[in-house]
Amino acid sequence: PIESVLSMSIMDVEVDLTGNQMVLLDSSDTPLETVPIVGLGDNTVQDVSFTFSSDPAAITKIRFDVTTSGAVTFLKFCQGTATTSPTASPSESFEPTGPTLGTISGTVTEDVDNDNSGDEPIGGAMIMLLDDAGDVI
Repeated sequence: PIESVLSMSIMDVEVDLTGNQMVLLDSSDTPLETVPIVGLGDNTVQDVSFTFSSDPAAITKIRFDVTTSGAVTFLKFCQGTATTSPTASPSESFEPTGPTLGTISGTVTEDVDNDNSGDEPIGGAMIMLLDDAGDVI
């Protein structure tokens, strides 16, 4: 389980469609927080903000419900491991002092006719995880 979602980005969520949402779930599939998504359309990227945090960590799944198309482009979350002592006051960073974990996944497809339907996966596409400086991790 994780304690909180620090940041998340999504792309290509269609404009003016209802039912698009992100849902944080616990191990019993009980929703902990639901964030409605107002899509910005094709070839757009937008950030999703969550307020839920728990101690001990309770988030076991993040569900992305879209009515047509969409993809997660970035996910950063906090595992919630406690520090052994308080940090100095004031902290130099808003980032957590414990381990930060993350994962990326997906399929790269090509929409040759711009209709968001029947898109074929692109073979051999590579997705790389980059650090803040843009270097491959």
